[in-house]
Amino acid sequence: MATSPAPTAAADGVPVRVSPDGRLVAFGSGRTVKFVAFSSDKVLSSLPLDSNVRAVSWSPDGGTLLALTGTTHLFTISPDRLEFDPNELAVDPQSGARIDIAWQRLGLTISATPAVVGPQASVAFDSSALLPGTTFTCTLPAANPVPCTSPFTATNLRTGENLLMITAKEPDGRVTKAFRMLTADDTAPVARMVGPAYQASVAATATLKVSATDASGIASYDVRYRRASFAGPYSAYVQPWTNTTATSMNLAVAAGYEYCASVRAKDKFGVGEWSADRCFSRPLDDRSMTAATTGWTRATGSTFYYSTRTQTTAYGKALTRTVQGKRFFLVATRCPTCGSVAVYAGNRYLTTVNLAYPTTHKQVLLGLPVQSILFSGTLKFVSASSGKLVQIDGLAVGRT
Repeated sequence: MATSPAPTAAADGVPVRVSPDGRLVAFGSGRTVKFVAFSSDKVLSSLPLDSNVRAVSWSPDGGTLLALTGTTHLFTISPDRLEFDPNELAVDPQSGARIDIAWQRLGLTISATPAVVGPQASVAFDSSALLPGTTFTCTLPAANPVPCTSPFTATNLRTGENLLMITAKEPDGRVTKAFRMLTADDTAPVARMVGPAYQASVAATATLKVSATDASGIASYDVRYRRASFAGPYSAYVQPWTNTTATSMNLAVAAGYEYCASVRAKDKFGVGEWSADRCFSRPLDDRSMTAATTGWTRATGSTFYYSTRTQTTAYGKALTRTVQGKRFFLVATRCPTCGSVAVYAGNRYLTTVNLAYPTTHKQVLLGLPVQSILFSGTLKFVSASSGKLVQIDGLAVGRT
């Protein structure tokens, strides 16, 4: 134990010291030493002394606190007993020059560790000040002490704070302890696709958007996709983006395909699982649909999808397309003079789509009833009005 001329105090001059294990804060408040829980700021106890507290200092093992008062009395306090031992009261004969105290004792020194570690961390410590033949044990929460040497590999760290205690026992029986609070992240990041928000679009480019959460932050993303044609199964995944820090990327999409994209995120300790797929379709052009009956007119125009449309004003005229899917979107024109179209899956009636609308809108995506199981067969679209315009512009197919 020795004195030091450099005071340790808070901004208001109150002497403050954190215990070596990071559990307690000791500070002088007038004539009282208070012990506060570091994690909750809860005052656990307070001990009155003989005069204002000038300085406090913890022993290296955190078991004892020295308190220097204005009368130059030195108190030895045990926080565990929450009382001071009067038999250990001492008077400093040179008190007039003493403004601070520091407990000095040769012991272990733990090297710097990262602010956040993974579920496993290497912790180096220096024991060169101890006697030859010193033995060491390392202890982590909910684990028994184990013999250890430097560097010690701490394993099975849990997200949050993990107190590592290293105990050194010298051949003469002296025990020294050192502490290090390891803040760990043992949880892989969780990623998700957040865009596109639609299930079908006529756009030639889809903007994929990704997001993730993680205790220690996201380092990068991997993004992949697979696709299926309007009448076929999914392909294998393609991964155009690896270790990207971007959260938005553009994907060129072909007509007549459904795309399903997924993402996984990485932090500096590992990689998370792939997210659920987010699926979306781009329609076939109306030219891919077969006119099953006469009475349809094929025409072009720059305001239509792929600059084409197929139309009729006659009743009972049919267009067909062989597909495999559960989710379908008819691309059509809605207008004040438009009629309606009946939809069949094979010979099974699905619905009738009303195309009448107060104002004209082209390339409108109209969702059809979702099928509970994959439909593989012919979709048929039949004009259900006479003298009214039915203008078909395309068909989007999704297997999800």
